[in-house]
Amino acid sequence: MYKEAIKALTEKACASIRYRTRKEILEENPNIKDYLDEILNDRRVEYVLSWQRPNGFLGQILHGGRIPKVKGYTYSTATGAEGALRFLHEMGIPKTYPVVEKGLKALLKDNWINQDKSLIDKTNYQLRTTWLTLYKPEIGLFGPDHVRAVLFAYFGIEEHDFIQTEIKRAFGYVN
Repeated sequence: MYKEAIKALTEKACASIRYRTRKEILEENPNIKDYLDEILNDRRVEYVLSWQRPNGFLGQILHGGRIPKVKGYTYSTATGAEGALRFLHEMGIPKTYPVVEKGLKALLKDNWINQDKSLIDKTNYQLRTTWLTLYKPEIGLFGPDHVRAVLFAYFGIEEHDFIQTEIKRAFGYVN
């Protein structure tokens, strides 16, 4: 029934969809190297890759994007590492690709949440990333370690302590 659609996806779609269709739907083991050059030449991918800072962090903040105001909290429209890494994963770029690898390593540094002093808001002299330290489960904010753990999970990485804590939290073992 879906043979024609799958054939179109594997033959005529963009490289990331061809790759992911073979890998995730057909359960084949395609070599990402056969698709990577074409994926990396996608204008959207080039744009996101350009967000990487010298310290490896992708974007200006961890969690960016236009999100409506919720109970008095405002959200940034700045470029964010969460969106960048999620997008690169969705495009099929592996964790071993240098930009992704550096981006993930930046999230393992001790000062990972406030890595760039140029992000200081000159109006109130606080780092713009400070809001990320909020832990308010009643409105769906489980803190930056939760967001960070999800990013590592996208790439199949679970061995770090903070990731294990967030997995336990998800199953109700940790508050």
